[in-house]
Amino acid sequence: MTYESVLKRDRRERHGRCAGWLVAQSGERVSEHQALIAHHYEKADDLVNAARYFSVAAEDAIKFYANAAALDHLWRALALTPDNDLSGRFGLLRSRIGVLFATSRRDEQRQDAEQLAQLADRIGDDALRADAAGRLARHAFYTGDYQRASSEAERGVLLAAAAGIPLASLDAHACWVDALRLMGRHDEALVQVDKLAATARAQGDNDAYLRVMASLWGFAVDRGQYGVALEHFTRGLAFSRGQGDRVKEATVLGSMGDVQRCLGNFREAIELGNAATLIYRETGIVVQEALAQINVATALRLDGDAAAALGSATRGLETARRAHHAELCAVAALVTGDVHRALGKLADATASFKEALALYRRIGREMMAIECLAGLALASLAGDRSDEALAFVGEVTA
Repeated sequence: MTYESVLKRDRRERHGRCAGWLVAQSGERVSEHQALIAHHYEKADDLVNAARYFSVAAEDAIKFYANAAALDHLWRALALTPDNDLSGRFGLLRSRIGVLFATSRRDEQRQDAEQLAQLADRIGDDALRADAAGRLARHAFYTGDYQRASSEAERGVLLAAAAGIPLASLDAHACWVDALRLMGRHDEALVQVDKLAATARAQGDNDAYLRVMASLWGFAVDRGQYGVALEHFTRGLAFSRGQGDRVKEATVLGSMGDVQRCLGNFREAIELGNAATLIYRETGIVVQEALAQINVATALRLDGDAAAALGSATRGLETARRAHHAELCAVAALVTGDVHRALGKLADATASFKEALALYRRIGREMMAIECLAGLALASLAGDRSDEALAFVGEVTA
């Protein structure tokens, strides 16, 4: 035995004693020291306890929206968890996907979701397969592939039904409804909303209930039933605040702002949108922050403050690009085009409308492409380019 090996053994023992002391002395404040405890266990070569405490440290970080710390703890926990601990790795990957989703790291989110599906197959559990399918569906949805989102989500719902655990497909079922609605398949979407509502009632699941409410207010807005939508929103706001869920609260606030804008109450829409933006920024939910900024820009333009609208639209576009969200980039570019046109900046308006048009066509949203063509036609008319305007109108009517 060499002197160096004695030193290493001594250091391991010291780290082990430090970890044990911290656990014993921290008491109710142990959550403040989880990562430090994990570090000492890792240095002591007690990999089981190290992985366990890194995992718990990640859960605490997630609760406080400390996303960077959560990802670091989860990465270390996964590195320390043996490959043959399939269930342990599944749980850690599942948590990491949630943080990657919130921070819009789409490529890593997809890679982890694919690994999750592989682990579910190795475990041989249909409920876990359903969970993984829901996460693959959500990734497809937020990257604008609604057809793949619908297919993956439907697969998840069927797998959960086969396993006799309908709540295993909660995320998949909600995503299926969203994808069907955005593809214009409203009758099919309403059938699935009813089934999701039945599951929520039968299981007494609060998250499922709020998702049903979100789908219902989405349909109400689509149909112009703004009074009905506001009723759903008011209940949803009280419910999310009662749960202490700030992200859900922001979602409801932003949606209420959308309805107020549709009703012509632009100042209320701006205030609600700004409140939602602040919460999303504080909690690191990048995609929703971009959407809130874009909606505020629209309300500001309609309220006659085009200069402020341009600032909000520009921030929304930058945030959407950072989130790698194709459809939100298209929405932001379209709104930016409208603002530039209101300011008389016709060349900038044309460039923005063309950017939005290319993005919408890339993701197969032809109905929204028509809005871009209309914007291009109006910008051309304002610049006394009537032949060019007619050409854009011709594309709409073709």
